[in-house]
Amino acid sequence: MLPHFPQELIEKFIEEIGPDASTLRSCALVCPAFAASSQASIFSEVAIVITPETRNAERLLDVLLHSPHLAAYVHSLKIVVVHNYRKPIDEPISWSPAVASILGFLRHVKSFTLDFPWREAVSEWGSIPTELKAAICGLCHRSPLESLHLIGLGFVPDLAEFSQLVTSSALKELSFIRLMIPRSSEHRPETKGLTKCRFELGLSPLDFVAIWGDSLSSVRCLRFLWPQDTESPRGPQTLLNAVSPSLEDLHLDYYRRKFSPC
Repeated sequence: MLPHFPQELIEKFIEEIGPDASTLRSCALVCPAFAASSQASIFSEVAIVITPETRNAERLLDVLLHSPHLAAYVHSLKIVVVHNYRKPIDEPISWSPAVASILGFLRHVKSFTLDFPWREAVSEWGSIPTELKAAICGLCHRSPLESLHLIGLGFVPDLAEFSQLVTSSALKELSFIRLMIPRSSEHRPETKGLTKCRFELGLSPLDFVAIWGDSLSSVRCLRFLWPQDTESPRGPQTLLNAVSPSLEDLHLDYYRRKFSPC
């Protein structure tokens, strides 16, 4: 009788359980009717934590190789790098080849976060292996991304390569935290649907508006960390001129810049 239990009630039951992975696994094991909904809930949000001590990327890859259908359930993905502060600050990150392989499975990610700890004068984006960088760009290009958060990447030397991360036509929410991009206005992103943005950048605000201004025309919520020593007092007004008249939420904060824009 239970295998014919209404799917709507099964999904409601799973929703009430919430993120309790242990209970969800028990439901899937006890009754096959709950398996698909339980798996969808368990794998809807995935975090890959990169440390020298953990091997969660390898374990996740083993799961996907054994059950590739689970990749379709992953809608939120976070790659979080944890630095060992007992080691030199500029020590290279030890990336597992499993991370790039995992990204190759994913096609339905709606929210993606790439999070590095702040390491001054280190270009995290530049230090990512070529194969993994291509896998990240591929994920962002083929997935229906609605939310993209890039944290602590440092200086990004190649804007053409970096622009591949923001090609999703579904992109609505964008965060650039502790990130520097070149002054060049070539390879401007064409993201017209952005509605919520947060930027904490190590570059001139006017340079930023020149590069990203066209992408801000639909923004309703904007948070921007502004260099206090900016060369033009008209910077904030220039930014406001680039955003939609329907802007509903605006936060401008200031900081004293300790480095020169690249």
